Amino acid sequence: MAETAAIPVSVQRRLQHVLQHLAKSKVSSCSGTLDTSACAGEDIEDLGKASQRCHSADALDEDEKVLFDPQRFAETQKPLLEASTLPSECYSSRKWYLRELSRVFMPAWLLVGRADEVVEPGSYLAVDTEWGGPVVVCRGRDGQLYAFANVCAHRGAKILPDGRGKASPVGMTCPYHAWTYEFNGTLKWAPGMESSKSFEESHVRLASVRLDTLHGFIFVCHSKEAKPLLEVLGDLPEKLAPWFGPQGTVKDMVCVQRREYQVPCNWKFIMENTCETYHTAVVHKGSLGPMKSSPMGPHSGDWDAVRVPTERSVVPLPTDFEGERFPLPTFADHSNFVNIFPALQINVTWDCIWWMNILPTGEESTRIQMGFVFPKATVQLDRFPSVLERYLHRWHVAVSEDNEISLNQQRGVRSAFRVPGRFCQLEFGTHNFDNWLLSKMLDGRAGAWDPGQRVFVGDNVFSNDDKHMLDLVQDSLEKLEVEGDYKSFPKLQRPLAPRNTGAKGVQVCVTGATGFIGLHLVKQLLEGGYIVKVAVRDASNERKMAPLLALRAHAAGQACVNIIGGCNALSPGSYDEAVADCEVCFHLASPFWMDDRIVDPAKELVAPAEQGTLNVLGSCSKVPCMRRVVITSSFGAVMNTGGNSPWPPDFHYAEKHWNITSAPVDGRFPDPQNVHAYRWSKTIAEKAAWDFVATRKPHFDIAAILPPMVLGGNLQKLTSTDDLNQSSLMIFKMLSGQMPHVSPGSVGFVDVKDVARAHVLAAQSPRAGGQRYLCSGTAQTWLQVADSLRSLFPGRPVPRTCADGSMTQPCVTIDNTKIRSELGLDFIPLDQTLREQGEAFIRAGLLS
Repeated sequence: MAETAAIPVSVQRRLQHVLQHLAKSKVSSCSGTLDTSACAGEDIEDLGKASQRCHSADALDEDEKVLFDPQRFAETQKPLLEASTLPSECYSSRKWYLRELSRVFMPAWLLVGRADEVVEPGSYLAVDTEWGGPVVVCRGRDGQLYAFANVCAHRGAKILPDGRGKASPVGMTCPYHAWTYEFNGTLKWAPGMESSKSFEESHVRLASVRLDTLHGFIFVCHSKEAKPLLEVLGDLPEKLAPWFGPQGTVKDMVCVQRREYQVPCNWKFIMENTCETYHTAVVHKGSLGPMKSSPMGPHSGDWDAVRVPTERSVVPLPTDFEGERFPLPTFADHSNFVNIFPALQINVTWDCIWWMNILPTGEESTRIQMGFVFPKATVQLDRFPSVLERYLHRWHVAVSEDNEISLNQQRGVRSAFRVPGRFCQLEFGTHNFDNWLLSKMLDGRAGAWDPGQRVFVGDNVFSNDDKHMLDLVQDSLEKLEVEGDYKSFPKLQRPLAPRNTGAKGVQVCVTGATGFIGLHLVKQLLEGGYIVKVAVRDASNERKMAPLLALRAHAAGQACVNIIGGCNALSPGSYDEAVADCEVCFHLASPFWMDDRIVDPAKELVAPAEQGTLNVLGSCSKVPCMRRVVITSSFGAVMNTGGNSPWPPDFHYAEKHWNITSAPVDGRFPDPQNVHAYRWSKTIAEKAAWDFVATRKPHFDIAAILPPMVLGGNLQKLTSTDDLNQSSLMIFKMLSGQMPHVSPGSVGFVDVKDVARAHVLAAQSPRAGGQRYLCSGTAQTWLQVADSLRSLFPGRPVPRTCADGSMTQPCVTIDNTKIRSELGLDFIPLDQTLREQGEAFIRAGLLS
């Protein structure tokens, strides 16, 4: 008994759970990991997650009295230069995190965006939170803003997708049972409810959520009992008068861009990092460099600020604008990094402001939402797009470096040997935030910490630019570059490209932009606020250039679309100019013909596809700011229909499969040769891309989109059937009577707009890096497609049977679960796509 008493209680509990697991494994199969069902404690469940904690936090989760004992945080609550950081479990404990959601975030005011982002009736901003669920702010028909739960009053389905958007003019329609709501949240229609007793549509509305604004910033709060927004902000408008005072410039500013990042770390690592400049000489050594800072003086409200003395805007990198002091007009003469607790930073400087919303999505996952705001007059300047490009680059570089170090901390805090360290004078803001957080988390601490009246350390301006520190950083990093290998560490997911903000922003490149998919992609990119560089072979081809020039004219000209000619798939370096200064490259260019116009398939299909992909990747490797290359592959790189060793005609295809049956034998492709040569060209090109990344290890990642038959409205200038892409040509032949019989077999179908959207989402989603996505809606037999065409276009000579007289065919299955769940892509119904395809033929005069 004495020996047992010497073992800590937490260890005894963990041993007991392990023994229970082992005992259960004697009577059931053992997976090799701890079986959560065999354990009563949450610690064993968490052990099953490789990324979860593996130290004292496990045991502390079982005992809230210990976890939230105020004495455990006494060292953090000391004055700054005597204090220590928070214990490890604050960053990994499930129970700590859940209490944060209820005590810290539920009563907090959440910034959702700017009023200038939702100007038209039906325009909205939607965000989904872990603490209160989905909420949306919508502009009503009366011009007012309304906030309500983004949850249908019927069965609780989420009504509007997250982000910025615009609802149908009819109203906000639930995707589940089509209950439709007015923009003020009142129920408009409830289909099928006529027979329900005591049900009145006029009595139903979406649950209202508290809403308030400050100089165009829109805030919502899930708690009815929380303090009003202005009380939370205290004297912030007075202390930051150039921006938020009665005549502050923020009220006349507009949001020109949004970005979003997903970081697999606890939200506090990111928030604590924003509260200090101690790290800038190290983390931002090659970008921002050292920064001076001083504390904000006494103030009122749940906020704090780091004052950063500079002689110009804090945004431009030291190497930007060749020493030009003011690239944009100024309206202030100092900078502040303002932290509104618990998790919002609004940075204000000489010529602009930007915000960073830090949204926890789990104990060890965080979503960062950023917005960039400028005066209206500044946005109208001719040089603004080019300056904005450099500003966006700076923000991206800085936040990526911060995210990397936050992920580093998350890994380190899991160590069993980690103990809280001491604060230094430059961490005054982090010390203040940590103690404000403790005042909300610990019982009996309400009001115990006032962030505006904390212990000050004087009015000194602190800096991390002393020579000894910089020399130490330089020496250690140089040695690390020689002795270590950063690439051996898992890379943090790269950030999302801009959301749909309708403003000029990140620069991207599109190859194959004059094609069927390419034109739709350029259109969506322009609608999403991108600056698009288009890589074409012959910019003098007026017929092919006409649709691009029309898109450019509609998007307000050269500043949005830059056409680069002379790009040849077989010429290394010919894409250098097109991809220069781009953050994303969409590589679509690849020959897609399977008929008799192809004479030498190896030369005309395979070589351009493979070599073109390698040449584009090679050019991208020369661009430091390149973050991702999205490659248009094909279902042809997956399917194994016909050829050397055909798979069953009703096979279930997924991303793990590759085409093996189209490979040439003794230099000859299987019959029909050009069909299999095309499929093989896409297979070889995609594999070449993955091999390039594996062997060359570029600074960017790639994602591959694999569509099957792509159909829909054609944006190309159609003067004859020669202008049709291969997929559209198949449907044209079926409608025009040029096909006496239906093609045998089956395939997947997808709308061209969905394919373009998939490319954009693959550029935006952090998790898409290193992934391939089957991009297919409905899979059908050609007999089923023929039936649909006859129904949509009565009287057309659509074939009815296959050549062998058969009226039925087996059908493949294409698993689109991955693209739906990871990229959030929903597919347009096939009948709608077929209708738009046929109508495009009629508009062009190809069909009467």
